[in-house]
Amino acid sequence: MTDIIIPEDMWSGDQEGVLVCWTFENGATVRQGEVVAEVALEKAQMEICAPASGVLRQMAREEDVLKGGAVIGAID
Repeated sequence: MTDIIIPEDMWSGDQEGVLVCWTFENGATVRQGEVVAEVALEKAQMEICAPASGVLRQMAREEDVLKGGAVIGAID
């Protein structure tokens, strides 16, 4: 299993973001590099790509407030 993590280098300090949407359904098969989620920061929107190929397991919900380093899902 490979975690899907919000990159910490895209955030400054205690900045928070919101999980805008998942681009695949929970349980969908995804390929490494495909965009699986979108996160909104204060002045930007960021795409989160699958770190590996496999089955998507969503752990965070749309509209959840997140910080850098948060695990939002996994690839089995």
